[in-house]
Amino acid sequence: MTNAPERMEPPSIADLIPHRPPMALVLGLERADEEGAAVRCAVEADSLVAEPDGTVSPLALLEVIAQACAAYGGWRTLAFHRAPAPVLLAGVRAFEITARARVGVPMEVMVTLVREFGGFHIFEGVLSQAGREIARANIKAFHPPEGRAAL
Repeated sequence: MTNAPERMEPPSIADLIPHRPPMALVLGLERADEEGAAVRCAVEADSLVAEPDGTVSPLALLEVIAQACAAYGGWRTLAFHRAPAPVLLAGVRAFEITARARVGVPMEVMVTLVREFGGFHIFEGVLSQAGREIARANIKAFHPPEGRAAL
């Protein structure tokens, strides 16, 4: 069993995920604790994932949830005072889109850490926009244990 991370201010998103503009879709970590996180995100009209009709590409919704999981993994790394290491997407299960997301409207992803074993973390992620659920997914991520390089 690991000790709970100490409370800390949310760091810059650039310190948590490897993505950089224009592919960094998450903007900031709002809240995080040992159970999960809330992550702010947005897609603007000039984004690579914006559709001509003013909606967000459906596949990008999965990417937003995955980036939120990566941000949470980055936060845990910092909170436990570990050296930065890549968090790799290992699998997706039960991805569901329940509504179309609109560009230019802020979104929030709530990620919950369901289980961890070895270097694997299982998350449930729910993406919302204006208080309405847009998409949800179960994500499996791999975070190499300390002292081991990513595959």
